[in-house]
Amino acid sequence: MSAAFRFDPVELPPACEALRVEVREFIAKELAAGLWVPNSDFGSHRSAAFSRRLGARGWIGMTWPKRCGGGERSMLERYVVTEELLAAGAPVGSHWIADRQSAPLLLRYGTEEQRLAFLPGIARGETFFCIGMSEPDSGSDLASIRTRAVRSRAATRSPAPRCGRAMRTSRISRSPSCAPRQTRRTAIATSAN
Repeated sequence: MSAAFRFDPVELPPACEALRVEVREFIAKELAAGLWVPNSDFGSHRSAAFSRRLGARGWIGMTWPKRCGGGERSMLERYVVTEELLAAGAPVGSHWIADRQSAPLLLRYGTEEQRLAFLPGIARGETFFCIGMSEPDSGSDLASIRTRAVRSRAATRSPAPRCGRAMRTSRISRSPSCAPRQTRRTAIATSAN
């Protein structure tokens, strides 16, 4: 192995190591009570009740301001909790998008009214968010979007022909807080002149 890729072990502060012990004890009690079964697919492994229990411990929104329901804890503490939950195969899927994607956007770009309306519920493990993408094979950054137009007879008769396909991500169709709705899957066909 090249010396360029060699990293010295990092020692976490004592508070982080104590938190690690606390999280492991919490997980052990959860498993002993049979409240969930470990699963390594955190994206599909979800439990709203588990998220509420994490929220009650202050383990969602850990680094956010207290006025928004957060704990004003360090990123290292958040890392420790996340690492232990994922290593244990905990059902973090219900709150994952809200805690890791939607809430940071609200903190940075949302109005104060939006922050106070959504963030405390997310931190309590009661409010969940979903994200949806509209193109297959795009991933979360939409970098690989491809479009095409196909001339068809239907396109000349209908203002919005159903010739496209859509894909929902983050398992929105199975999320308890994002109830499935009728999805309008349409594409605009253009003619090449």
